[in-house]
Amino acid sequence: TVTKQWAYRDSSDPVPGAAQPEQVEFELLRDTSAEFTHPEVVQSFTVTKADNWTRTLTGLPRANAEGVAYMYGLREKGAGAGDAGGADGAAAPNAGAIVPV
Repeated sequence: TVTKQWAYRDSSDPVPGAAQPEQVEFELLRDTSAEFTHPEVVQSFTVTKADNWTRTLTGLPRANAEGVAYMYGLREKGAGAGDAGGADGAAAPNAGAIVPV
């Protein structure tokens, strides 16, 4: 389950609802390396204010055809200054950062 967390980068104060957009787009990535040296975009998806900023992803393979385990991560697309996004308590500090899940 992915939950967008709204907090300013430099404080623990929540971002007011009026300052939040209606939706945020994420990319789900996977790699066989925990360092995400060659991440592959598995899918893009959107979480919305109407859905309480939460989305559940199912049916993800645990390993590739050779049996090597996949590591999954999230990257928020278009995060602005002070935004944070994340999954299950992890926070993405800015656009382009990959948060392991």
